[in-house]
Amino acid sequence: MLPLDAADPDRPKPGRPEPFLRTSDDEATPVFSPDGRWVAYRSSESGSYAIYVRPFPPAGSKWRVSSGAGTYAFWSKAGPELFYTTPDGRIMVVEYTASGDSFAISKPPRLWTGRQFFDPGSLSLDS
Repeated sequence: MLPLDAADPDRPKPGRPEPFLRTSDDEATPVFSPDGRWVAYRSSESGSYAIYVRPFPPAGSKWRVSSGAGTYAFWSKAGPELFYTTPDGRIMVVEYTASGDSFAISKPPRLWTGRQFFDPGSLSLDS
């Protein structure tokens, strides 16, 4: 993260870069929610890759949203849904509610479509 001193909005001054998250696990593929208040990302903290959500700016809380393995997350622009892909090329969707610094899954993740998608090794989907 790069803090900005916006005292002069025409010439904001960059501060010292800081990591968003620093752990011994493998975290990758962060994506911001449409309102910019949440970050979904992949982490290996459970022993295999799973999708987690944290508030932005960072606070101590985090929530696991994938019921199994997850590789890439992406937010719906149409409503409170978070999609994620599985290692076997499936797309899952989870409904959520967010209020203040609290994030909750409304229903368990479900298969969004039975079709598999081609995964070229990077996020190739958007809502």
